[in-house]
Amino acid sequence: MKYTKTKEVLNQLVADLSQMSMIIHQTHWYMRGPNFLKLHPLMDEFMAEIDS
Repeated sequence: MKYTKTKEVLNQLVADLSQMSMIIHQTHWYMRGPNFLKLHPLMDEFMAEIDS
């Protein structure tokens, strides 16, 4: 078979994106501090990009 590692690479990519989504989601909802108003909308953009 020509693409023997495709399944392995795609599975790892899905796992990495899932973990990144979880981290951004947690950061989005639980961040505090003086930069909250600046960073909260940025997390919205990151989540929209990941979910698309």
